[in-house]
Amino acid sequence: MKIEFATPENGLFLEAEKFVLPNEKKCCGLMQRILEKDKSIFLFRDNSNELLAVISYNIRTRIVFHCIPQTNKQLSTMFSKFFEKNHVYCISGELYGTDFLQGIIAGLPLDRIDEVRDYNFMEFQSDDEPIEKTIGSHVIKKCGVDDADKLFDMHKDYVNIEVLPLSATINLASERLNLENILRTQTVFAIDNGKEYISKAHTNARGKNVVQIGGVFTKEQYRGKRYAGYLVRFIGKLYATVGIKTVLFVKKTNRAAISSYSKAGFVLTGQYRITYFLANSTDLP
Repeated sequence: MKIEFATPENGLFLEAEKFVLPNEKKCCGLMQRILEKDKSIFLFRDNSNELLAVISYNIRTRIVFHCIPQTNKQLSTMFSKFFEKNHVYCISGELYGTDFLQGIIAGLPLDRIDEVRDYNFMEFQSDDEPIEKTIGSHVIKKCGVDDADKLFDMHKDYVNIEVLPLSATINLASERLNLENILRTQTVFAIDNGKEYISKAHTNARGKNVVQIGGVFTKEQYRGKRYAGYLVRFIGKLYATVGIKTVLFVKKTNRAAISSYSKAGFVLTGQYRITYFLANSTDLP
């Protein structure tokens, strides 16, 4: 059994990419990091040198993305050893793999579970209808870094409501930088009513054949008008024209959003989970 760290020199990024590709839809965040040759990719092999799992583990953020198609005792042993030495803040991915890792960490003294969030995983099914760039008198606009001021209130509300665990407090300076990075590296759209941006959505991960939507948020006074549905459908249609699949995940308890995304052309294809942890030790890397 062995755990390997991918570097541009050892050729393991290509092997990781091939392993993840059949499961790319539910591993889009991981695939993006592999394609970027991010310094966070680990490969887990059994005694016969068969590749069993690939994860991204960032030592700074302590966030884990994973591709774990199947589990066995050897894999449990390797992950136990890995997480005995590495604190975890968050595990994000397909339910089966997240539940597996969550169980391993729960049995170790390093970190304890803070919050578990379960999601419906949905995939866009395109149709022959044209892409609509307007919604009545409102316009769907592609945003850049110059739009950060107009988007920041929605971004910070989204982070507070949809991203941060209840035990965490938002860092406004950090989130402003995060928003600007999203505007530089991802595809961001907003609905402009002529006075302000009232709804937004963006890609938050890009794989080889799949993009993932995140950051979907509508200002409270404009909700109930299906603006979020228009945006995710617009993004799904846009990427479908170049042969790219679009996916997203939504809280299982958010019935309004699930209904909106279903009407926009997204269908349920799986389950997703994000688990947050609190460190038992203050001796963090």
